[in-house]
Amino acid sequence: MKHAAAVFLALFVTLGIPSLAYVDFSALFGGRVAAGETGENDVGGVEAVGRPTEEERFRLTVSSQFAQQMCHALLSGLGIVRSEADLTEALAALDALKAKTRAESDRKAVGRAMLLSALARKESRGAHCRSDFPERDEAFRKTTVATFSKGEVTVGFQAIPERRAEP
Repeated sequence: MKHAAAVFLALFVTLGIPSLAYVDFSALFGGRVAAGETGENDVGGVEAVGRPTEEERFRLTVSSQFAQQMCHALLSGLGIVRSEADLTEALAALDALKAKTRAESDRKAVGRAMLLSALARKESRGAHCRSDFPERDEAFRKTTVATFSKGEVTVGFQAIPERRAEP
């Protein structure tokens, strides 16, 4: 189990699971594994327990019904070609979902950030194609940044630093 935490986190990153709850879980699991491997009972306040408690597991659970409804909402808005109408409808469907666990709340927040980011970008660029904004707009040549604060998601843009190739 020497590298169990790293493998666990890499698995979730590889699978593309965008939930902050899994980062919480992997940190908790990794901390416990590390504490257990040192042979000490307590390392930096982390008990060497080995497995999450039943309460921790529930907090990190996503019901199959919630996952299916969220998947449907995101796929309806974040297809290859997007429009304001599709994105707004998907956002309404996502907002109607009732999260019962921390993991469901975290997934919902990430999904909301994705939809709001796509809605805010009123252009087509790269893999982001808007049927209602088919042209590239240099005003949007920026990085999209989602911020989570007090249960709310806000989306903004940051300038991309200009890079110059060295001669």
